[in-house]
Amino acid sequence: MKYQFTIGAAMLVGACQTTSFMPDQNYAKVERQSVTVQAARIFIYDKPEQQKMMVHPLDRNINAPLLFINSDEVVTRTAAKRYFSEAGRECELNEVARLIEPAVYEFTYDCE
Repeated sequence: MKYQFTIGAAMLVGACQTTSFMPDQNYAKVERQSVTVQAARIFIYDKPEQQKMMVHPLDRNINAPLLFINSDEVVTRTAAKRYFSEAGRECELNEVARLIEPAVYEFTYDCE
């Protein structure tokens, strides 16, 4: 029993430790942009050459556990549209995929 508790405690401490956050390594070298939606800072990683972007509410360098973040598709979709508007681009969002529960989405898009 003593050993089980020690191992369990070590696992809990390890799970609580924070690390740099990059939800999808395909975006690791993409410059981060941000917009504000509903008083929240939302981060955009845009790949215009592939016409897709990753959108999420966590800074890749923020030390915060993902499970405490609540962002839905509506908020991230609004952030993506605001990003295009602020950049002066006329683009339509197409497909959406949730990369990580509950807050990380990838959108494909077309621009004029």
